Amino acid sequence: GKNLIEKRGIGYYINRTPTIMTQHLPSAHIRLEKEGYNNTIGPVKRVQLPTHLAEKLKLIGTRQVVHRVQVSGELVEGSEKPLQIAYRYYMLPVSDDKLHRMQNDSTYDPMWNDEDLMTELLSHDEVTPRQATEGEGDILGLPEFTPISHVFETISDANGKLLMVQEVILSPRTTLIFDFPFVNKPKS
Repeated sequence: GKNLIEKRGIGYYINRTPTIMTQHLPSAHIRLEKEGYNNTIGPVKRVQLPTHLAEKLKLIGTRQVVHRVQVSGELVEGSEKPLQIAYRYYMLPVSDDKLHRMQNDSTYDPMWNDEDLMTELLSHDEVTPRQATEGEGDILGLPEFTPISHVFETISDANGKLLMVQEVILSPRTTLIFDFPFVNKPKS
């Protein structure tokens, strides 16, 4: 009833929506070929960086960040089908005006929409499978004990200064595709 499984011939298959990784993991609605949506859940506000992230990043002391939670996905016959939850922590400077705009416009993101931000960014991603928590399952419309992909991503400037950290929870309907340029034989 949640369109996660589809019968094809004599077998059953998980319905999948491709998620293409390029330089960062954008909201699901940006990647979709069909119409998508993006909603901010709760307030966009300044908070202390959570301890588990500060420890993972080996950051000493407390750090104020702007926190935003978004759910995005596809629209199927007028119904929202969530594909991901993104917990974003912005380390870059965010003015009160930008914070207010982020709260009122779910498509606005200072990481990608501000022209004064440099274009050469470094992304580090870690993908781990795990079971969805009860809350994640409720938001993504998943049955209990459903596996999800957890993406931990940091984005830094060319000098290594941390600009954003995000944890993205991907529905099992999402196939993660990595598509990065690389050099096979670096010049010596």
